[in-house]
Amino acid sequence: MTHRTLLSTGSALALALAGGICLAPHPGLARTPPATDPALATDPALAADPAPAAQDGIVTINVSDRKDTMDVVTRTDMDRKNANTLYDALRGLPGVTLTRSGARGEGYITMRGFNRYDVTIYVDGLPVSTVFRNEFDYGRIATFDLDRIEVSKGYSSTLTGTNNIGGVINIVSAKPREAFEATARYYNYFDRHLADQGRVYDASVGTRQEKYYARVSFSQDRQSFWSLPGSFQSTEKENGGRRDNSGHNDRKISLIAGLTPVDTVDVWVSYTNQYSRKNTPHRVEGPGLGMSRFLVNWPVWDTERLSLNTLIGQEDNAWIRGALYYDRHENETRALNWKTRVLDRSFSSHYNERTLGGRLEGGWRFSPMHKLGASVAFRSQMHKDYTSSQLPARELPGALQRNIKDHTWDLGAEYTFNPLPDWTLVFGAAYTTVGTDRVHTQLNSGNARQPPRRGEKKSYNALNWQVGSFYDVAPDHQIFATLASKTRLPTMRERYGRGRLLAGVTDSLDPEEALHYEAGYRGLVFDTVQMQASAYYSEVRKRIISVGARSEEFAVNGGGKFHFWGTELGLEAALDPTLTLGGTISYLGWSHSEKGKDKRRAADAPHLTGSLYGVWSPLPEFRLTGAMYTTSDRFYLSNDTGRLDGFMTFDLKATWDVARHLTLEAGVENLLGKNYSLSDAYPEPGRTFFLGMVVRY
Repeated sequence: MTHRTLLSTGSALALALAGGICLAPHPGLARTPPATDPALATDPALAADPAPAAQDGIVTINVSDRKDTMDVVTRTDMDRKNANTLYDALRGLPGVTLTRSGARGEGYITMRGFNRYDVTIYVDGLPVSTVFRNEFDYGRIATFDLDRIEVSKGYSSTLTGTNNIGGVINIVSAKPREAFEATARYYNYFDRHLADQGRVYDASVGTRQEKYYARVSFSQDRQSFWSLPGSFQSTEKENGGRRDNSGHNDRKISLIAGLTPVDTVDVWVSYTNQYSRKNTPHRVEGPGLGMSRFLVNWPVWDTERLSLNTLIGQEDNAWIRGALYYDRHENETRALNWKTRVLDRSFSSHYNERTLGGRLEGGWRFSPMHKLGASVAFRSQMHKDYTSSQLPARELPGALQRNIKDHTWDLGAEYTFNPLPDWTLVFGAAYTTVGTDRVHTQLNSGNARQPPRRGEKKSYNALNWQVGSFYDVAPDHQIFATLASKTRLPTMRERYGRGRLLAGVTDSLDPEEALHYEAGYRGLVFDTVQMQASAYYSEVRKRIISVGARSEEFAVNGGGKFHFWGTELGLEAALDPTLTLGGTISYLGWSHSEKGKDKRRAADAPHLTGSLYGVWSPLPEFRLTGAMYTTSDRFYLSNDTGRLDGFMTFDLKATWDVARHLTLEAGVENLLGKNYSLSDAYPEPGRTFFLGMVVRY
């Protein structure tokens, strides 16, 4: 689809939204009152999940409870989208664009023009991004054991620290609410020829008693392959049909158990172990650069996380929250000759990463007008990587390439002031320092091996500040304005990458800096339509970019400034007890101050994105859900003029509540079999069918 076609589509969508014809599920608007059980109200992770609007209608929202600008993807939203991963759950969110790193096969996002290194991922308030690259494959994060996903763009709480220049994604684990609860799901996926691709199955069981609770979950997503759209034209490297080297196997087990001796005390342990094996298809045409020259497999992609958490008090009065955590991540990459499927002039790489950290947060509302909050966090991070042309790389002498250890301190403070009963001001500041404890590098240069190099100990520091104003015009109407100064410190890879060391570059990298402005509205219009609208502007300085030859590129602070601006609109409404319609639309504009060969593009930042959805319930036990997602064309590299075409896809799902505890589902993704790409020369799956069964107690 051309850019002009998408503009026409986007204009029509905007008019429909503005006229209230097509309304949207905006996850940032809570649709139910807070939990009334004190044990549940202690922790926001236990706040009630909004019920499907098509079944229960939309109840009065409490916008006065919101002193943030975040969007919240609820459990209901994830189920409606059939989102098995974080990647799928974020689809259609205003200001968020799904994309993919072709050769690595990793799903990630951009947020209002900011890339994956600029958006920090947390699980229950604790950072989980990989140590070396500060990123994560969104397609490897299963959603079955989640309660909700909180997405903050630009403005975000300074109590979480810095290094989140573009935004924050906080994944909140589910805790049990009932004395006994259990859920089991099974989905079978089929390609456009109805060939069995694979299956997803998961189960959980939990209990909440007066003094304790526990929940254990298991999920597995195992796909042998996926198929290309029927309109795909065969190439030398891909003849269509079943996509070569496209299978994966993700297995995850999670446990959460806690003690609640009194209503205002919650002490819990959380444990997650994820085993993943994935293949990455080869690019379908062209020679490619870097890893895209190879056929890439990931025989190891494992994550383990253990945390001890405490919450004492209530966050609307006085509270102390603490956590200790340990995080382990290992992955092995095998880049094979795409014809012979062996390591012929290719390589194997193994990453071994560990994080040990702790966090303490506290606050006190010492009068109706004043509340103070503060936080301190520390983490020690270690990274080792091994590279060899033989297998297995980590066991071969001399294969150790880098051995790096860092430590990070985060300090945060927040002050909330109510000059009027309906007006709230929130002031925040955060300071981060990163120190290097150990750097040992030994990198290959052709067939010669350089002697080990020791990097000097250095520290990197950053200061963030922000202010937010939230005014409740009426009980169901709020306007807000925010100003936030955010930073991102350079990653280990950017500081100690291969190209930087080989080139002998010793200059320190400065933190990226951004200034975000945003103004918006959220509320209940005409007593039935939920609405959130915002306009924003961001200015970015000292952006970290890569220069040099592909195999020896290194990071520098690029010249010039990036400017991003845009608008976002989301609405939703239950038109009657049987029909809910919705949609979102986002516009993003950008510019770079440099000209000519120094000009940079905003990669994976389409000007227009949008979504529509509808849920029709002709019978109380039957629902038909349809969804449309669209995006305009985009640049796929910041230093190139290559573009990816815009596209539009459709999904359809039927849900039948056969009995009180049993639900059957059937659906199709990419209904029309659209041939499109999220990374150059890496097409996405074609029409995919699924059958599912859900049992709940």
